[in-house]
Amino acid sequence: MFLSKGKYSPTTLFIFDEPTTGPHFHDVNKLLIALTELIHVGHSIIVIEHNLGVIKCADFFIDLGLESGNVISAGTQEEMVRGKKNHSERFLKGFNKST
Repeated sequence: MFLSKGKYSPTTLFIFDEPTTGPHFHDVNKLLIALTELIHVGHSIIVIEHNLGVIKCADFFIDLGLESGNVISAGTQEEMVRGKKNHSERFLKGFNKST
């Protein structure tokens, strides 16, 4: 397990593609705790996700267009909710990061 290496491992960029597909609802919370711990010890994480509970925990968002694959918006949650130009921005407006 990578977390057991602690601060002695070189910083790493982790990319997770839909990590909440399959696990039980309660295991998703454990996943968020593990991701947070990876960040706290200096690693970076990119998560490709559709789970709304995971999305609202992100520090930075990159929204890719479904048809084009182009970046249609990007920013912090605060920046995204000010935009409200597309579906993702409107969705994020309904969430408070602390909830």
